[in-house]
Amino acid sequence: MKKYISILVSAVLLAGCTEFGPVFTGEYDAPAADRIYTDEDLAGKECRTIAQVKALYVNGPVNITEDFYIKGQVTTSDRVGNFYREFYIQDETSGIAIKAGKSGLYNTYKQGQWIYVLCKGLTLGDYEGAKQLGLEDITGEYETAYIDIQMLIDRHVLKGAMAGPDEMIKPIVVTYNAEGSENDLFLSDNKTLNPEYVGKLVTVGGLKYANGIFCMAYVDPNQNHKLQSNRIFLDNPFSGFDGGPTNVGATLKDKTKLRANWSVDTWAMSKNQFAANLANGNFDAADIGNGPQKVRDKDPKDQRVYREKIGPSAYSVSQYFSLSGYGNKNKIAVRSSGYAKFSDTRLPDAVLGIRRTVNSDGTVTITNTTAATVTITGVMGVYDGEAQMTLIDLDGVMKDDGKTPWYNEDGTVNE
Repeated sequence: MKKYISILVSAVLLAGCTEFGPVFTGEYDAPAADRIYTDEDLAGKECRTIAQVKALYVNGPVNITEDFYIKGQVTTSDRVGNFYREFYIQDETSGIAIKAGKSGLYNTYKQGQWIYVLCKGLTLGDYEGAKQLGLEDITGEYETAYIDIQMLIDRHVLKGAMAGPDEMIKPIVVTYNAEGSENDLFLSDNKTLNPEYVGKLVTVGGLKYANGIFCMAYVDPNQNHKLQSNRIFLDNPFSGFDGGPTNVGATLKDKTKLRANWSVDTWAMSKNQFAANLANGNFDAADIGNGPQKVRDKDPKDQRVYREKIGPSAYSVSQYFSLSGYGNKNKIAVRSSGYAKFSDTRLPDAVLGIRRTVNSDGTVTITNTTAATVTITGVMGVYDGEAQMTLIDLDGVMKDDGKTPWYNEDGTVNE
């Protein structure tokens, strides 16, 4: 019996080697190289600027029926996960998001690569002031949907050559000047974000930590995110930074001044980090929805949150910065995803304006210092009318000279 089994196994293996021989012998042809498009390949087709396409948007999504294309250079990367299934391209006029609908896009569309987007059949939409190109969202939940299907991506998004050294798009260094300037971040009213920069790679210097965050969390992340009864608002009105109701949950010992950022001193929160903050009582004073209902027990003396009823999840966080010398008149939110590799990385203590001292008994004493200013590079966006930047990675967080990174390659702080 063993002899017959041995013969049968040998026959199967021989048949397998015959059928799949090229896998082992290398007889398959090498995969064809991606086609690289040039302007000549699209000769005869109308080319529009990104600004011209964005101008088509008036009050709602636009299904594009005209046959034209745009050409731009890739300015973002999803290598560390702070961009999700989309990438930005930019030309000399503006920048726009391409909702490709795939992960690992940095392997396919590389920073500095020219991209041609055939716009006919796509939908131009808006998400919180940022324009996007994708497909029509038949659900009506958003103004655009991800393209997703590879055949459609290949039909609309054509890869060009890498830009030469002299062609590479560099971040625009924007400023704040109450009297206005060529690169002023705000319009003449000194509070409205200049739409010129939305979608573009920009660098803003002179930023000082504003001691506040915005994060939309949910009691049950698997339920309807639009239900007020399911929403937990972690935000701050930018007043009472020396204490107040938003600081009830602060747990760091020996703090001389409670901070108004809900003790969230990381760029964002992974699921584990959110759970840790929840367990520490950092969110005990948070509101559910817009009403008076609190994330706490009915007894106002008992600050314990209904922790067993709240499902932890990863959450994006916007850490707020103000422009030095102008208080909180103009603020910039720096947004990071809870799924980014650096989500749980703390902001440098010097930027937070604190000094940590480890005592002999292992406890940590935190004292306040003058906060260091920072220079941040990212893609400029807008949320609820306010300036919001999205980091590409932590290389975009620099010291005030705009050259020295705050973080080393391993994610530790460059003191």
